[in-house]
Amino acid sequence: MTGTTAVSTWAVPALRVEGLHKAFGKLEVLGGIDLAVASHEVVCLIGSSGSGKSTLLRCINLLEPIDAGRIFIGDREITDPHVDVDRVRRRALGGQRASRAPVVELAVENGGRGRILSDGR
Repeated sequence: MTGTTAVSTWAVPALRVEGLHKAFGKLEVLGGIDLAVASHEVVCLIGSSGSGKSTLLRCINLLEPIDAGRIFIGDREITDPHVDVDRVRRRALGGQRASRAPVVELAVENGGRGRILSDGR
């Protein structure tokens, strides 16, 4: 997956990803991903097997460490080294995988707090 950008005109996106890079050894899986998602906006990640969809979601959920870039929930950077990752996970993120074909839903409420879910529907 290489750098793709979703741009709109809202003030503070509910979710913002800037320049996200992730590699496994010498294989770069995510190459400079930029993404912005507004509150109540529906976004689908579509791609072939092995294209980086699940890796991107795992990085956003802070389940996979990133090599470079930043991730924000509302106006809070959750990839800042001083952020309490466990607290972010408890308050803003959640995950559940029930099938091999996950559907991801981002519902952001209360100024950037929300849940990212993979529930296999």
